Amino acid sequence: MFAGKDRSFFEEKILIHYEAIFKYALAMTKNDHAAEDIAQGTIEKAWTHLSQLRDRKKTKAWVFEIARNEIKHHFRDTRKWYKEYNAISDKGLDLEFHDDPEETFFEKLTMEEEKALLARAMEELPIKYREVLILWSQGEMSEKELSQVMDINYNTIRVHIHRGLKRLKEIYFSLEGGAQGE
Repeated sequence: MFAGKDRSFFEEKILIHYEAIFKYALAMTKNDHAAEDIAQGTIEKAWTHLSQLRDRKKTKAWVFEIARNEIKHHFRDTRKWYKEYNAISDKGLDLEFHDDPEETFFEKLTMEEEKALLARAMEELPIKYREVLILWSQGEMSEKELSQVMDINYNTIRVHIHRGLKRLKEIYFSLEGGAQGE
């Protein structure tokens, strides 16, 4: 079916994105099982449609475009797009601690609260900024790759990142002020 050359290309250039695709899907769906299904479905589709990859220099963008479509299908199929997509949750962001003997309980607690606030702030972002920031941070994509994946002008992506980060900061500090006043 596929030449050995295609198999090695697939393993070297596509499979390496599995973890980033999983993190992106998890950030979007807030569901471990759905994220795993999406990541696996993305890899499977990439393999079956490898012959449709026109420019092998744009492999990462192509794979994330497939992942983005898989996420859209997930929400369309489950008919929970607005409910799940806008639910406030801290899943999808890297909230795990790394054991550091120097770190005190108070420092860990403070970090946990800050991460939870950041997750809440992310969920309050308009969707156009949220998705760009998730792909940009979780998928470790360049602005050029984001432009290709989302089919949005490169300069618009740059503006979305800038405005999204600015708005995220405003929301975060607003939530932080509200949390302190409670």
